[in-house]
Amino acid sequence: MSIRYWIGLSALPLVFLVIGWNQFLGFRILTDIRLFEILNLTATIGIAVYFQRVFAKQQSEQRIEKALVIDQIKEIGNYVGNCGGVVEGCHASAAISKSNQSKINHQLRNAANGIAALNSLLAECQFADLKEIQTYAAGLEACFLNYKKAVTGGSYPDKPYNVGATADVHRTHGEFRRKMHSAIVRVNRAA
Repeated sequence: MSIRYWIGLSALPLVFLVIGWNQFLGFRILTDIRLFEILNLTATIGIAVYFQRVFAKQQSEQRIEKALVIDQIKEIGNYVGNCGGVVEGCHASAAISKSNQSKINHQLRNAANGIAALNSLLAECQFADLKEIQTYAAGLEACFLNYKKAVTGGSYPDKPYNVGATADVHRTHGEFRRKMHSAIVRVNRAA
């Protein structure tokens, strides 16, 4: 804030009191103006404007951080969702081709990279309850690893997924989605 801003702000009460009330509104005011009261009023207005600007800036910065974290979580969810679509296609076609293995690996790699990016992003953020949000992110990572294990089984099966494996994939995918939604809600509620 420039010095001209503060000079203009300090002159505002004086102009309002002397000119505004007397000429435009027709009210009579005391003709003896106390310098201390004008300075007090100016300082009060200045402090209020200053705090409003500082708090607005802090809230804007925090909203940007929240949006970045939420977008990163959603991106991870999209990769896992795309992987689930390929897995469903493998189950429907009763075959796991090399192309599908490559697609699944690509989506899982992107999701793992997204989780690493989320953790580094959280290290940069300045949320008041950052530890709790990092706990949600760790839970999201654990759910992802369970999903990855259910999808790949450590290595891809030679035959299509059996009914038990498919149920496990669906269960772990559901757990991941629930944990993802909880993390988004928690970030959004962060102070």
